[in-house]
Amino acid sequence: IYNIISTLSNYYESQSGYPELFHNIVTNMALTNIHNSIDISKQIVSHHKSVYNLIVNKCQDIISNRQPLQWRIQETESIQTLPPRYVIDYKMNKQTIGGSNGLINKQVNDSIKSNQQLKQLQKQFKRENKATVRELRRDGQFINQLQYQENINKKSELQQERWNKFKWLEEQQAEVNTYVKKLKGTLKGGGSTSNKIKTKRMKR
Repeated sequence: IYNIISTLSNYYESQSGYPELFHNIVTNMALTNIHNSIDISKQIVSHHKSVYNLIVNKCQDIISNRQPLQWRIQETESIQTLPPRYVIDYKMNKQTIGGSNGLINKQVNDSIKSNQQLKQLQKQFKRENKATVRELRRDGQFINQLQYQENINKKSELQQERWNKFKWLEEQQAEVNTYVKKLKGTLKGGGSTSNKIKTKRMKR
Protein backbone atom coordinates (compact mmCIF):
# COMPACT_ATOMS: atom_id res chain seq x y z
CA ILE A 1 0.00 0.00 0.00
CA TYR A 2 2.81 2.43 0.85
CA ASN A 3 4.40 1.81 -2.53
CA ILE A 4 1.10 2.69 -4.26
CA ILE A 5 0.74 5.85 -2.18
CA SER A 6 4.31 6.94 -2.96
CA THR A 7 3.76 6.27 -6.68
CA LEU A 8 0.57 8.38 -6.72
CA SER A 9 2.39 11.11 -4.81
CA ASN A 10 5.13 11.27 -7.43
CA TYR A 11 2.54 11.28 -10.23
CA TYR A 12 0.45 14.17 -8.83
CA GLU A 13 3.23 16.24 -7.24
CA SER A 14 3.08 18.83 -10.07
CA GLN A 15 -0.63 19.45 -9.59
CA SER A 16 -1.77 22.52 -7.67
CA GLY A 17 -4.52 20.50 -6.02
CA TYR A 18 -2.08 18.01 -4.49
CA PRO A 19 -2.90 18.89 -0.84
CA GLU A 20 -6.62 18.41 -1.42
CA LEU A 21 -6.07 15.08 -3.19
CA PHE A 22 -3.99 13.59 -0.36
CA HIS A 23 -5.79 15.26 2.55
CA ASN A 24 -7.74 12.16 3.56
CA ILE A 25 -4.70 9.90 3.19
CA VAL A 26 -2.53 12.13 5.41
CA THR A 27 -5.31 12.40 8.01
CA ASN A 28 -5.79 8.63 8.20
CA MET A 29 -2.03 8.03 8.38
CA ALA A 30 -1.74 10.55 11.25
CA LEU A 31 -4.57 8.93 13.16
CA THR A 32 -3.14 5.44 12.73
CA ASN A 33 -1.43 4.38 15.99
CA ILE A 34 1.22 2.25 14.35
CA HIS A 35 4.01 3.01 16.85
CA ASN A 36 2.42 1.25 19.82
CA SER A 37 1.47 -1.95 17.97
CA ILE A 38 3.62 -4.98 18.81
CA ASP A 39 2.79 -7.14 15.75
CA ILE A 40 4.15 -4.65 13.20
CA SER A 41 7.80 -4.74 12.31
CA LYS A 42 10.15 -1.80 12.54
CA GLN A 43 10.61 -1.76 8.78
CA ILE A 44 6.92 -1.08 8.19
CA VAL A 45 6.95 1.63 10.83
CA SER A 46 9.88 3.37 9.20
CA HIS A 47 8.24 3.07 5.78
CA HIS A 48 5.07 4.56 7.22
CA LYS A 49 6.98 7.52 8.65
CA SER A 50 8.87 8.17 5.43
CA VAL A 51 5.73 8.18 3.25
CA TYR A 52 3.87 10.35 5.73
CA ASN A 53 6.67 12.90 5.96
CA LEU A 54 7.04 12.94 2.15
CA ILE A 55 3.38 13.78 1.59
CA VAL A 56 3.28 16.37 4.38
CA ASN A 57 6.38 18.16 3.09
CA LYS A 58 5.04 18.32 -0.46
CA CYS A 59 1.69 19.68 0.78
CA GLN A 60 3.44 22.39 2.76
CA ASP A 61 5.63 23.38 -0.18
CA ILE A 62 2.67 23.66 -2.58
CA ILE A 63 0.58 25.63 -0.07
CA SER A 64 3.44 28.05 0.60
CA ASN A 65 3.98 28.67 -3.10
CA ARG A 66 0.34 29.30 -3.90
CA GLN A 67 -0.68 32.79 -4.92
CA PRO A 68 -3.70 34.22 -3.14
CA LEU A 69 -6.87 34.98 -5.02
CA GLN A 70 -7.01 38.48 -6.47
CA TRP A 71 -8.96 40.58 -8.89
CA ARG A 72 -8.05 40.72 -12.54
CA ILE A 73 -5.44 43.29 -13.36
CA GLN A 74 -6.63 43.87 -16.95
CA GLU A 75 -10.03 45.46 -17.23
CA THR A 76 -12.56 43.93 -19.57
CA GLU A 77 -13.46 45.98 -22.61
CA SER A 78 -17.14 46.37 -23.32
CA ILE A 79 -18.47 46.02 -26.82
CA GLN A 80 -19.04 49.34 -28.50
CA THR A 81 -22.72 50.02 -29.08
CA LEU A 82 -24.04 52.19 -31.87
CA PRO A 83 -27.42 53.90 -32.13
CA PRO A 84 -29.77 51.98 -34.41
CA ARG A 85 -30.62 53.40 -37.81
CA TYR A 86 -34.20 53.05 -38.87
CA VAL A 87 -36.76 54.69 -41.09
CA ILE A 88 -40.30 55.39 -39.95
CA ASP A 89 -42.97 53.57 -41.99
CA TYR A 90 -40.33 51.61 -43.88
CA LYS A 91 -41.61 49.47 -46.73
CA MET A 92 -39.64 46.74 -48.42
CA ASN A 93 -39.52 47.23 -52.17
CA LYS A 94 -37.02 47.21 -55.01
CA GLN A 95 -36.20 50.89 -54.64
CA THR A 96 -35.23 50.71 -50.96
CA ILE A 97 -33.10 47.58 -51.36
CA GLY A 98 -29.59 48.68 -52.22
CA GLY A 99 -30.62 52.34 -52.40
CA SER A 100 -29.00 55.40 -50.91
CA ASN A 101 -30.59 54.89 -47.49
CA GLY A 102 -27.68 52.79 -46.31
CA LEU A 103 -29.94 50.06 -44.87
CA ILE A 104 -28.15 47.22 -46.65
CA ASN A 105 -24.40 47.09 -47.04
CA LYS A 106 -22.45 46.22 -50.13
CA GLN A 107 -22.09 42.53 -49.34
CA VAL A 108 -25.84 42.10 -48.98
CA ASN A 109 -26.36 43.94 -52.26
CA ASP A 110 -23.86 41.67 -53.99
CA SER A 111 -25.52 38.58 -52.57
CA ILE A 112 -28.94 39.82 -53.71
CA LYS A 113 -27.61 40.52 -57.20
CA SER A 114 -25.94 37.11 -57.38
CA ASN A 115 -29.18 35.45 -56.26
CA GLN A 116 -31.13 37.35 -58.92
CA GLN A 117 -28.63 36.36 -61.59
CA LEU A 118 -28.79 32.75 -60.42
CA LYS A 119 -32.58 32.77 -60.62
CA GLN A 120 -32.44 34.27 -64.12
CA LEU A 121 -29.97 31.61 -65.23
CA GLN A 122 -32.17 28.89 -63.75
CA LYS A 123 -35.21 30.23 -65.59
CA GLN A 124 -33.24 30.47 -68.83
CA PHE A 125 -32.01 26.91 -68.38
CA LYS A 126 -35.56 25.67 -67.81
CA ARG A 127 -36.80 27.46 -70.93
CA GLU A 128 -34.00 26.10 -73.09
CA ASN A 129 -34.45 22.63 -71.64
CA LYS A 130 -38.17 22.65 -72.42
CA ALA A 131 -37.50 23.92 -75.95
CA THR A 132 -34.89 21.20 -76.53
CA VAL A 133 -37.24 18.49 -75.27
CA ARG A 134 -40.02 19.86 -77.48
CA GLU A 135 -37.77 19.84 -80.58
CA LEU A 136 -36.58 16.32 -79.84
CA ARG A 137 -40.17 15.17 -79.47
CA ARG A 138 -41.08 16.72 -82.84
CA ASP A 139 -38.06 15.13 -84.50
CA GLY A 140 -39.03 11.76 -83.04
CA GLN A 141 -42.58 12.09 -84.32
CA PHE A 142 -41.32 13.08 -87.79
CA ILE A 143 -38.95 10.10 -87.91
CA ASN A 144 -41.74 7.76 -86.82
CA GLN A 145 -43.99 9.10 -89.57
CA LEU A 146 -41.26 8.57 -92.18
CA GLN A 147 -40.66 5.01 -91.03
CA TYR A 148 -44.39 4.30 -91.04
CA GLN A 149 -44.74 5.71 -94.58
CA GLU A 150 -41.77 3.64 -95.80
CA ASN A 151 -43.31 0.48 -94.36
CA ILE A 152 -46.65 1.24 -96.05
CA ASN A 153 -44.90 1.88 -99.39
CA LYS A 154 -42.98 -1.40 -99.14
CA LYS A 155 -46.14 -3.32 -98.33
CA SER A 156 -48.04 -1.70 -101.21
CA GLU A 157 -45.20 -2.50 -103.64
CA LEU A 158 -45.12 -6.13 -102.55
CA GLN A 159 -48.90 -6.38 -102.82
CA GLN A 160 -48.88 -4.80 -106.31
CA GLU A 161 -46.16 -7.21 -107.43
CA ARG A 162 -48.18 -10.13 -106.12
CA TRP A 163 -51.32 -8.91 -107.91
CA ASN A 164 -49.37 -8.53 -111.16
CA LYS A 165 -48.15 -12.11 -110.92
CA PHE A 166 -51.65 -13.39 -110.22
CA LYS A 167 -52.97 -11.38 -113.18
CA TRP A 168 -50.32 -12.81 -115.49
CA LEU A 169 -51.14 -16.35 -114.36
CA GLU A 170 -54.85 -15.74 -114.96
CA GLU A 171 -54.12 -14.39 -118.44
CA GLN A 172 -51.99 -17.44 -119.22
CA GLN A 173 -54.74 -19.73 -117.95
CA ALA A 174 -57.29 -17.90 -120.07
CA GLU A 175 -55.17 -18.27 -123.21
CA VAL A 176 -54.72 -21.96 -122.53
CA ASN A 177 -58.47 -22.39 -122.07
CA THR A 178 -59.30 -20.59 -125.34
CA TYR A 179 -56.73 -22.64 -127.23
CA VAL A 180 -58.18 -25.85 -125.85
CA LYS A 181 -61.71 -24.81 -126.83
CA LYS A 182 -60.63 -24.07 -130.41
CA LEU A 183 -58.93 -27.44 -130.81
CA LYS A 184 -61.63 -29.40 -129.05
CA GLY A 185 -63.38 -30.54 -132.27
CA THR A 186 -60.27 -31.63 -134.12
CA LEU A 187 -58.57 -33.52 -131.37
CA LYS A 188 -59.33 -37.23 -131.05
CA GLY A 189 -58.16 -39.93 -128.75
CA GLY A 190 -55.08 -41.81 -129.94
CA GLY A 191 -52.94 -44.63 -128.80
CA SER A 192 -53.68 -48.31 -128.84
CA THR A 193 -57.41 -47.76 -128.46
CA SER A 194 -57.79 -45.97 -131.82
CA ASN A 195 -57.51 -49.08 -134.09
CA LYS A 196 -59.25 -51.70 -132.14
CA ILE A 197 -60.15 -54.94 -133.94
CA LYS A 198 -63.71 -55.90 -133.49
CA THR A 199 -64.00 -59.48 -132.34
CA LYS A 200 -67.11 -61.53 -132.30
CA ARG A 201 -68.14 -63.24 -129.23
CA MET A 202 -68.33 -67.01 -129.43
CA LYS A 203 -71.61 -68.42 -128.45
CA ARG A 204 -71.49 -71.16 -125.96
